[in-house]
Amino acid sequence: GRTGEVIELDIGTRDGLRLGARVAVIRSEINPKTAERIVRKLGEAKVVSVGATEAVATPLERQLQVRSLDQVRLVYEIPKGRKK
Repeated sequence: GRTGEVIELDIGTRDGLRLGARVAVIRSEINPKTAERIVRKLGEAKVVSVGATEAVATPLERQLQVRSLDQVRLVYEIPKGRKK
């Protein structure tokens, strides 16, 4: 996708997603020569709208080409510690 496009997700708050969350977009493919499953990260997106069972995210990379069978994984961010 080009900058400004959106990615529609079929997961939402029921799955633990929240507004502003970062997700990694991944694609799983089969290597035709070895029959091994290859999983690769395509890029990341940020959730800009979220409902109970669906969400919308915007790509953080310019050349993120998303297909309908691609999946997303929540990117865990370590909470910032409090300063004393």
